[in-house]
Amino acid sequence: MTIVASPNRLGRVLPIASYVAIAWLLFGFGSYGMALGEQVRAKRVVSMNLCTDQLLLLIAKRSRIASVSYLARDPLFSHLANRARDIPINHGLAEEILPLEPDLVLVGSHTIRPTTVLLRKLGIKVLVLKLAEGFEDIRRNMRLVGNALGETAKVDLMVSQFDTALTTLVQSQDLPTAIILRPRGMTMGQGSLSDAILRSAGLRNLSAEMGVGKIGRLSLEQVVAARPDLFVLAEFRPGHPSLAHLILQHPVLRMDQADPNGNDPSRVALPTHLWNCGGPQALKAIDILKRARLHLLESKVRK
Repeated sequence: MTIVASPNRLGRVLPIASYVAIAWLLFGFGSYGMALGEQVRAKRVVSMNLCTDQLLLLIAKRSRIASVSYLARDPLFSHLANRARDIPINHGLAEEILPLEPDLVLVGSHTIRPTTVLLRKLGIKVLVLKLAEGFEDIRRNMRLVGNALGETAKVDLMVSQFDTALTTLVQSQDLPTAIILRPRGMTMGQGSLSDAILRSAGLRNLSAEMGVGKIGRLSLEQVVAARPDLFVLAEFRPGHPSLAHLILQHPVLRMDQADPNGNDPSRVALPTHLWNCGGPQALKAIDILKRARLHLLESKVRK
């Protein structure tokens, strides 16, 4: 199998095996990425990462998007899945990206590095975005993509609206406690975007207080002993059971009685696509958690 690329890109035709060999030879040599001030104004953009997909779909016009990752179409993980329905997808492979002849490729800091290094060496601009660990990272990543697309005014407005929405933070000395639980008992503590979202919703993150860093694991015994007011559970797809998700359905997590409508105020399922990637969708996650906090407080008053 061969790839025929335009002369101004490669200057010759190489078999896929050669591309892969070159990638591995180049792996680890040289830095890659773009500076915040570098102007590209790309016309054909490819994203190879779920979180960069979200920013590209949010900021760019459809005509400028050449491809997004295959996860961009999955509504469980992708907040803008509806916008990706008719966009070609990729799996982060060089043989998928090169024929598209992009002038900019968006990747995450953990995206397949042999591919990103190869693209850079072949003269294709690569913008590497770190995983958002807080609101400042969201602003920075939005501005990086906006700058690369020549959409700085549009992104400045988005960031301003984002900051305005964040000014309604809950201020109180007596906040309900919460623990985030994801498959296998994974949780998020201090220094994570999830922690920032919890605090913005007026909740104390017990995982952080228990010494968990950006990501860690709590046993079921630790979770029960902590006795949080609220469990924030990762959403999972019905009909696709897994052992990893069993902890999220354990009966011991129901630490309160359901209200007259059958709702359990001690549990809230937070859609994955709202908090797995940093973006303005974090505001929706905060809103859901604020409402869960109010529901919890109201249930305690009724008692």
